[in-house]
Amino acid sequence: MTVIVTFAAQTGLSELRSLHAYLGTFDALDGRLELRAMADSDHLGGVADAIAVAVGAGGAITVLAGAVTGWLDRRGRTLRVRLANDRTGRSVELSGVQMREASAAEVQALVRDMTRVLADLPPEAPIEP
Repeated sequence: MTVIVTFAAQTGLSELRSLHAYLGTFDALDGRLELRAMADSDHLGGVADAIAVAVGAGGAITVLAGAVTGWLDRRGRTLRVRLANDRTGRSVELSGVQMREASAAEVQALVRDMTRVLADLPPEAPIEP
């Protein structure tokens, strides 16, 4: 399965590359990241506007969810990021403002909820660390 990470509004390539570089610092995501041109897929050589993250069994989805929430919390401006399961189409959207205003417990609950949505798990399913 692949999770596609995009920005909800027109955001510069520098933000996309910043998030891509940040995600690359996590061992569980090493070798699983690819910049993709999604918006205009009919044209070869389009500008990258998404990050594709190959996830599977294990905790890669949880690591991805936690990493994106942490990255958003550190950004200096309001950004909105969308993560979508490429098989099911299920997605979650987060904002930098939402992350900065959330308590640690709220962020942990959000990461669990994101993991369930992206992995297409029922609410009672255990989450792998």
